[in-house]
Amino acid sequence: MSWNRWSWLSGLGFLFVAAAGAAQTSLDREEATVRAMVFSIYASYAPGEGATPPSGYSASTADLIQKYESLTQNQSKAPLSGFDYYCECQAYGTKEPLLLSVNIARVEPSFIDATAEYVMSKGARSRKTRIRFVKSDSWVVHNVFWADGTDLRGVLKSVLAGTWTGWPSAAQRVAATSAAKDPGCLGGAHCLQEPSFVATVTDLHESVTSSLDPARVITVSLRFRNTTSEPLILAYGNPRPTVTDDRGNHYVLTHYGRGGPGIVDEDVGMVDPSFVVKPGESRDGTLEFSWKPRGAMVGRSFALNFVVAEGEPNGDQWIPGRVNALEFKGFDEPPLPAVATPAVEAVATRPVDNATSSSVSAPAATAANSNACGNRPNCFSAEYFTAEITRVSNPPAGFREVQFTVRFVNRAPRPLVLAYRPKSTIVLDDQGNRYAPNLPGMTEVSAMGVDQGPRTEPIFVLQPGEAREATYTTGLRPGAKSIGDNYRVQLFINVFEFSPDQQLQELSWARLDFRDVSMSRWQKLRGALDPGTKR
Repeated sequence: MSWNRWSWLSGLGFLFVAAAGAAQTSLDREEATVRAMVFSIYASYAPGEGATPPSGYSASTADLIQKYESLTQNQSKAPLSGFDYYCECQAYGTKEPLLLSVNIARVEPSFIDATAEYVMSKGARSRKTRIRFVKSDSWVVHNVFWADGTDLRGVLKSVLAGTWTGWPSAAQRVAATSAAKDPGCLGGAHCLQEPSFVATVTDLHESVTSSLDPARVITVSLRFRNTTSEPLILAYGNPRPTVTDDRGNHYVLTHYGRGGPGIVDEDVGMVDPSFVVKPGESRDGTLEFSWKPRGAMVGRSFALNFVVAEGEPNGDQWIPGRVNALEFKGFDEPPLPAVATPAVEAVATRPVDNATSSSVSAPAATAANSNACGNRPNCFSAEYFTAEITRVSNPPAGFREVQFTVRFVNRAPRPLVLAYRPKSTIVLDDQGNRYAPNLPGMTEVSAMGVDQGPRTEPIFVLQPGEAREATYTTGLRPGAKSIGDNYRVQLFINVFEFSPDQQLQELSWARLDFRDVSMSRWQKLRGALDPGTKR
């Protein structure tokens, strides 16, 4: 393997970046840089001399390579002796693979997978190698995944630990694939197994809007789990999602996603690539449907139908690939039981490659965060922070306004900026009433900024371990309806961090789900005595 060829290949990569800069469309500058680096890797192969530690690998991977070379020097039968990582071949003589395609999958801001498809000679069978890049001071290679199921870091660690037993045989690869096969639905209700993913309806509940012409609203929570070994992009296709009841009433889709899959633009045949599910992990989304009875009979059993398209790369854009038609039935009264543990989006944890860094690694922070709430009620543990409802107030009468004050604590080892996703609050009381977050004259959120993408203001900044509060307001015009005093509260928070040049870059998002939220006795008494105000 030629370690010292990386320097001139990297220089060639920067030439590709310069040439591609003016032609960038949907790919951002960093993804274009990674793509150019892949082109530079496969541009040419030449035999090298010596074993100089590469400058193009992450610090931890370069350290593994150094230790491996020290342990296996002059051993002709060492596992990686003469093996070229990027063509999965023996590095004898000059290699000139023909690069057919590069599939870039950005799963997380500092984590990009690039799958290269290439042939070693004309007419040969194509091969695929997946290269994982991580951003430290610049984009560097963190790992290389090969077709036989092994990977560079795995082999290096195995040899250094003395547990290396050789390359897997064809029979072993088949056995390993069968053993690692996703368990699927395991007989679970409201779950469908597709070739690339498992879709589950985790929650379905009804509510009623407060208006002169009230509508019934059905909110559906979905979970998609990737059962492949590659990142998966999902989007809703045509026909659009629908809900029907056993009396033939059709509930119309009123809100897409709230952080879930995007949609397929049928006019141009393109897929929104924002919903990426990593191999073996899950992401959640929410759909809302409404229907105005206007005296019609209401059904009690529901069916949900929708189409999910899988995105495939087409140059710099994404087009629909496999299309999956899904149908869920049997949602009868009583409604689905609540999921025991509210789901949070699965977000890739960024690899930590600087061995001298004093920061706590993200995996450790996440593990500790899973129990950060303990058994405290009205507390939700997200990936980077905890959120706890500390106060609830609701003056009754003509206009019912419910306010929730939430205390956020940063559990990450670095500063975070939190922003509220507009109109994302869903509040239901135990009488089935639905509280709106954006009625005229209402301040939807106070003390926290609102997510506006790249234009988001860093208003709500949390240093590591710091706590701050924000208040969210929803309202209801109850009329003659019965009013509950026990609530379920859902809202979405986007998480940002500061880049080295102090610009905001999105890190992840979280759907907060608080259940059985109620007021104290004093708050209930005060609400009963307060005549309230009308808007």
